[in-house]
Amino acid sequence: MDKPLTPTMKRCVKYMQKAGKLIRYPGGYWAAEHWERWITPWYGTSTVEALVRRGEAVYIQWKDGKHGKFPVEVTIKTHKGEQ
Repeated sequence: MDKPLTPTMKRCVKYMQKAGKLIRYPGGYWAAEHWERWITPWYGTSTVEALVRRGEAVYIQWKDGKHGKFPVEVTIKTHKGEQ
């Protein structure tokens, strides 16, 4: 049985649904485009990674770094039957 989403994960999913996608900012902050620190919501890398592991979100953009590729954009995964 799948583990239920935490309250933080649920808020992140709702935020992604509204924003369309989240972008990774330096320091591991994930937020919508044009994010303003302390004004708009942001989520940590561990929250985003947990949503991807649970199949609720999917990385859509990657960037090359000195230690290989890393994700820089994520969005909600569309489940079968959803539009």
